[in-house]
Amino acid sequence: MERSSSEEVTPSEGTVLINPNPNPNMTSSSSSSSSSLRPEWPTIDGPLGLSEEDSVGYARKFFGFGFLLLPLLWAVNCYYFWPVLRHSTSFPRIRPCKFISFHFYCIHILDR
Repeated sequence: MERSSSEEVTPSEGTVLINPNPNPNMTSSSSSSSSSLRPEWPTIDGPLGLSEEDSVGYARKFFGFGFLLLPLLWAVNCYYFWPVLRHSTSFPRIRPCKFISFHFYCIHILDR
Protein backbone atom coordinates (compact mmCIF):
# COMPACT_ATOMS: atom_id res chain seq x y z
CA MET A 1 0.00 0.00 0.00
CA GLU A 2 1.80 3.04 -1.23
CA ARG A 3 0.59 6.55 -0.57
CA SER A 4 0.83 9.25 -3.08
CA SER A 5 2.49 12.48 -2.06
CA SER A 6 -0.78 14.38 -2.43
CA GLU A 7 -2.59 12.42 0.33
CA GLU A 8 -2.74 14.10 3.71
CA VAL A 9 -2.20 12.12 6.86
CA THR A 10 -4.31 13.28 9.78
CA PRO A 11 -4.07 11.85 13.26
CA SER A 12 -7.04 9.86 14.43
CA GLU A 13 -8.82 10.52 17.70
CA GLY A 14 -6.77 8.01 19.67
CA THR A 15 -3.40 8.99 18.22
CA VAL A 16 -0.87 10.55 20.57
CA LEU A 17 1.60 12.92 19.00
CA ILE A 18 5.07 12.64 20.49
CA ASN A 19 7.18 15.75 20.83
CA PRO A 20 10.74 14.89 19.73
CA ASN A 21 12.03 17.67 22.00
CA PRO A 22 10.23 17.35 25.36
CA ASN A 23 12.29 20.09 27.02
CA PRO A 24 10.33 23.37 26.92
CA ASN A 25 13.49 25.44 27.43
CA MET A 26 15.23 24.20 24.32
CA THR A 27 14.12 25.18 20.85
CA SER A 28 14.28 22.82 17.92
CA SER A 29 16.64 25.18 16.08
CA SER A 30 19.29 25.04 18.81
CA SER A 31 22.35 22.96 18.16
CA SER A 32 24.35 20.82 20.53
CA SER A 33 27.01 23.51 20.80
CA SER A 34 24.52 26.10 22.02
CA SER A 35 23.05 23.69 24.56
CA SER A 36 26.47 23.33 26.17
CA LEU A 37 26.61 27.12 26.66
CA ARG A 38 23.22 27.43 28.36
CA PRO A 39 21.79 24.94 30.84
CA GLU A 40 18.47 23.42 29.89
CA TRP A 41 16.95 23.62 33.38
CA PRO A 42 17.28 26.30 36.07
CA THR A 43 17.48 23.84 38.97
CA ILE A 44 20.12 21.31 39.90
CA ASP A 45 17.69 18.38 39.66
CA GLY A 46 17.06 19.01 35.97
CA PRO A 47 13.76 17.93 34.43
CA LEU A 48 12.45 16.74 37.79
CA GLY A 49 12.75 20.27 39.19
CA LEU A 50 10.79 23.45 38.66
CA SER A 51 9.98 25.18 35.42
CA GLU A 52 11.59 28.55 34.74
CA GLU A 53 8.41 30.43 35.71
CA ASP A 54 8.10 28.60 39.05
CA SER A 55 11.82 28.99 39.69
CA VAL A 56 11.59 32.79 39.66
CA GLY A 57 9.07 32.74 42.51
CA TYR A 58 11.01 30.25 44.60
CA ALA A 59 14.30 32.08 44.06
CA ARG A 60 12.79 35.35 45.26
CA LYS A 61 11.21 33.65 48.30
CA PHE A 62 14.51 32.01 49.33
CA PHE A 63 16.28 35.33 48.90
CA GLY A 64 13.70 37.27 50.93
CA PHE A 65 13.46 34.75 53.78
CA GLY A 66 17.25 34.80 54.04
CA PHE A 67 16.92 38.27 55.56
CA LEU A 68 14.66 36.90 58.32
CA LEU A 69 17.66 35.46 60.16
CA LEU A 70 17.67 32.38 57.94
CA PRO A 71 20.87 32.84 55.94
CA LEU A 72 20.97 29.09 55.39
CA LEU A 73 18.28 29.70 52.77
CA TRP A 74 20.79 31.74 50.79
CA ALA A 75 23.02 28.67 50.67
CA VAL A 76 20.06 26.47 49.66
CA ASN A 77 19.19 29.04 47.02
CA CYS A 78 22.71 28.92 45.58
CA TYR A 79 22.85 25.13 45.64
CA TYR A 80 19.39 24.48 44.19
CA PHE A 81 19.84 26.98 41.37
CA TRP A 82 23.52 26.15 40.73
CA PRO A 83 23.11 25.99 36.90
CA VAL A 84 21.91 29.61 36.97
CA LEU A 85 24.82 30.75 39.12
CA ARG A 86 27.39 28.83 37.10
CA HIS A 87 26.39 30.09 33.62
CA SER A 88 26.45 33.87 33.44
CA THR A 89 24.12 34.19 30.44
CA SER A 90 21.44 31.77 31.58
CA PHE A 91 18.01 32.60 32.99
CA PRO A 92 18.36 36.38 33.42
CA ARG A 93 15.20 36.64 35.57
CA ILE A 94 16.61 34.28 38.22
CA ARG A 95 20.28 35.24 38.13
CA PRO A 96 20.16 38.44 40.26
CA CYS A 97 18.61 36.55 43.20
CA LYS A 98 21.25 33.83 42.96
CA PHE A 99 24.19 36.18 42.59
CA ILE A 100 23.21 38.34 45.57
CA SER A 101 22.29 35.30 47.68
CA PHE A 102 25.73 33.83 47.04
CA HIS A 103 27.47 37.02 48.14
CA PHE A 104 25.28 37.51 51.22
CA TYR A 105 25.88 33.93 52.31
CA CYS A 106 29.64 34.34 51.90
CA ILE A 107 29.54 37.55 53.98
CA HIS A 108 27.48 35.78 56.64
CA ILE A 109 29.98 32.89 56.84
CA LEU A 110 33.01 35.21 56.93
CA ASP A 111 31.39 37.42 59.56
CA ARG A 112 31.13 34.56 62.05
